[in-house]
Amino acid sequence: MIAIMPGAFIDRLLAMPCRRIVRRRGEALFRAGDPVRGLHVVLSGAVELVRHGPGGERIVLQRAGAGDALAEASIHALRYHCDAIAAEDCAADLAPRAAIEAALETGDLARDMAAYLARRIQRLRGQVELLSRRGVGARLEGWLALNDGAAPPAGGWVAVAREIAVTPEALYRELARRRRAGDSRQRQSR
Repeated sequence: MIAIMPGAFIDRLLAMPCRRIVRRRGEALFRAGDPVRGLHVVLSGAVELVRHGPGGERIVLQRAGAGDALAEASIHALRYHCDAIAAEDCAADLAPRAAIEAALETGDLARDMAAYLARRIQRLRGQVELLSRRGVGARLEGWLALNDGAAPPAGGWVAVAREIAVTPEALYRELARRRRAGDSRQRQSR
């Protein structure tokens, strides 16, 4: 069996003759209806794939951070079906569609892409399970489990609230409750 390195797909994309794209928070990398020119790899910051519901509500389909490919399924489409909006100031490399299609013919990129997409599916299934949980505390526990217990970077709790479909205020109340509970346990053990 051939071992697939976790970053093999991303490494192969970045080895292509990429074009660097830099965006400020709120700016678009692409819009729904734009032609698909290739695959984006986020180098820094964060980008969200966004659709808008019939009532104008903003629906985040993906939040991609450093090292993530963005809109991978779009390589098989002529036009994007959503917007890619910088959630933070960001930089991304765009691997050209023609180079990707040629590399897919050799099989190596296809194998690495399949492994990458399998990991993404596993993560998405975890997120679906997380969203089926009731209550802020249970969803936060699920998010922490998906992220190996690591807290988000400074200022990242609002993005976590969006990801677990709760209000930032409800999440902050849960975090404060946990801090108070942790403090009282520490006092009791003394």
